[in-house]
Amino acid sequence: MISLNLFQRRSRLLLLALLGVAVAVWSGYRAERRTRDAAGAPEISVQRMVKRLVTPAAKRAGTDRLEELRQAIGRKFPSSRETAALWSVVRGFSVEEVKMALGTLPKESDLRVNGEIASMLYYRWAQLDPETAAAAALASREIGYLSFSAVVAAWSQVDPEAAIRWGRDSGSDLARNSVRWLAARKWLNDDPATAVSRARAEFPEAVPNVLRHLVTMLTDGPESRPQVLAILAEEIPEEERSRYLSSLAYRTGPLDPARVEEIAGDMAAAGWSDHSIQEFHEVLQRFFPVQGTPPVLERADPGTGREDRESAYRRWVIARPEEALAWAESRGEPGLISQAVNEFADNLLASNWSPGREGHGRTVDLVRNQFAVWQRLDAPAAETWLATMPADLRNQVTTATPEDDATR
Repeated sequence: MISLNLFQRRSRLLLLALLGVAVAVWSGYRAERRTRDAAGAPEISVQRMVKRLVTPAAKRAGTDRLEELRQAIGRKFPSSRETAALWSVVRGFSVEEVKMALGTLPKESDLRVNGEIASMLYYRWAQLDPETAAAAALASREIGYLSFSAVVAAWSQVDPEAAIRWGRDSGSDLARNSVRWLAARKWLNDDPATAVSRARAEFPEAVPNVLRHLVTMLTDGPESRPQVLAILAEEIPEEERSRYLSSLAYRTGPLDPARVEEIAGDMAAAGWSDHSIQEFHEVLQRFFPVQGTPPVLERADPGTGREDRESAYRRWVIARPEEALAWAESRGEPGLISQAVNEFADNLLASNWSPGREGHGRTVDLVRNQFAVWQRLDAPAAETWLATMPADLRNQVTTATPEDDATR
């Protein structure tokens, strides 16, 4: 009886000690929260705190280091140097460490570094146990397209067919959409001649992806072009070819006139009708005229979609920025400009851009010059957008001659 009472007293003392530590940790967490707001305070609960207390320091060293890096990066995309530091930690994680790190990430989706780290963690998990990682990714309410794509990317390096089958049969639109392009690339790489028939038999939703990928292969070179044109002529009805040829314009951008004539000649040799060849010329001219405004922007055609106009403007402003911007300002087109600014800025941030990093100067100029016109046309909308951008990018956009040094 005495030993039982002693045991019970010790148990109560231990429980009180644990609760005391938990309260102390919670108080420290509350005190630190304000300083951690830049990257978001980590998720915390009594269960996580107790688990941390009973986990040896050596086993939580990796997740602790990841949290240090996350806080140092703050509310922005990690730079290339920071990305390398994150990967140096994550690539050594076990499944248990991945789960622990995912469990402590804040749920705020607007904190960019958290999304990047989540994608890295799911990628690492998929390297170790792809099917479980995929199922966990779909079950998470906070999961985004990029994180699930990271699972698919890791899985495809080991067993792409298994990734395709799992995504196809998952019952999830996100999973099915994520593996359609993987299926198209895989089957075209295996055998272009059978890729379409295989897609029809195994994954009908991927057929358009296979055909669009085939269309872009027209620019690969004259050696493969006759086979590609023969497959396209057989698989795409003539009345639908214009739509697929438009995808060539979207994906390749302006083509050299000599290359255009070369492709047109091969189309004729492969038996394509004069009507289809004329459509090919018209599609390219529609989006990339030799000079002047793209017709799709000038024509008030009810059949012209918003995405067609936006795409044509983006291509034009890349090829001839001064001409395109002058036209957009004179016509009062803040919608086209704002969409292009968003697109180019998103591309910059997703590419781990930072001030002073080579290779992005032209894109920064596009964002800065278009923002200036957008501000003149619709200042409130432009300022609202600017306020959502990281400080580094805001400085580059609003400074006439920005500092060209890496401050991150």
